[in-house]
Amino acid sequence: MSLHVLPRRAEKHLSLGALISGFLASRALKRDRQRLALLDAHLLSDIGLSRREADHEANRKDWDVPDHWVR
Repeated sequence: MSLHVLPRRAEKHLSLGALISGFLASRALKRDRQRLALLDAHLLSDIGLSRREADHEANRKDWDVPDHWVR
């Protein structure tokens, strides 16, 4: 499972490439969260998450990205 980072942009105008990149990153984030919701207790334990934590992350809105994901 990969976690994709959405870059913060200070620019007023984004290039088409930046818009496409942001769109693809947001789709990947949604896919990763959906996959996280499907993991069983054993696999969640392997990555150090409880079912509650995994469900919380999986149910975040698409635009709700934790600050530590943004570099």
